[in-house]
Amino acid sequence: MNQRFIGFSALSLLVCASAGLVGCTEEAADSTDIKTSGIHAVFIAEAKGDGMTVVTGALHVASSSGTPLELKGSDALLTKVVAESKALGSTNTQGLYRASFGTEAGGSKVVVDFSRASEDVSALGSEVTLPAPFTLSLDGFAAGSAIQRGKDVNLKMEPTGMGNVSWSLSGTCIWDKSGTAGDDGTIMIPSADVDPTLSGEGKTCEVTVVIDRVNQGTLASQFKEGGSISARQRRSVAFNSTPAPGEMMQAGTGGTMGVGGSTSAAGGMSSAGTSGGGAGGAN
Repeated sequence: MNQRFIGFSALSLLVCASAGLVGCTEEAADSTDIKTSGIHAVFIAEAKGDGMTVVTGALHVASSSGTPLELKGSDALLTKVVAESKALGSTNTQGLYRASFGTEAGGSKVVVDFSRASEDVSALGSEVTLPAPFTLSLDGFAAGSAIQRGKDVNLKMEPTGMGNVSWSLSGTCIWDKSGTAGDDGTIMIPSADVDPTLSGEGKTCEVTVVIDRVNQGTLASQFKEGGSISARQRRSVAFNSTPAPGEMMQAGTGGTMGVGGSTSAAGGMSSAGTSGGGAGGAN
């Protein structure tokens, strides 16, 4: 039997994100070298409205930023969604495992078992249920419409749910932002959150809004280093973000020289400070 250890690897690893999970592009440890009690586990079940649920899993040594684990020997992540069972398969991201299942129905039970050989403890029964699916649309606009900055962005979700949903928006001419809202069928993203970057002032770009309805589940108790299992219904809609009139004037005077140029530069620095603060607030 291989000698087992609990703790961090001394190697310095590059950490990357994939589907909300942490994976690494450098060297991974063999799962057979780590006791179950020393493993941190993250499992996410995601449905995007195409009739499928994709379950992704990642195991790391001691924490989400620890060395990723590559499944070896008889170690396997066996997953069941309703009546469909399969093992999570490897991906192009080291330490990240994934499989697709043919349902997205609300209330579908997702169970992930970390199955191990008899000489070690398996972690069975990590469980979560999918939240109810929903449709997402712009309120008062068709998808892809132009919405001028300085105006709120209103969205409709059907049907309504309970608790909160999370939202995020991103585009090449605005700061990425995120937040939460009540799951009551309407979401209003304040105009201040559609905030152009300094280089995006005066420009039009496509902005994508992503809404997540999330359920948290129960992770198998054998993962002593913790982690999580969650399920989300994710929907997105896009619009074209166009400049506000004042923004066009500011962008047009940004290159003026002399005294006027100094004043404009100061205004630009002020704008950048405000935008930066907004981005920080979103984090």
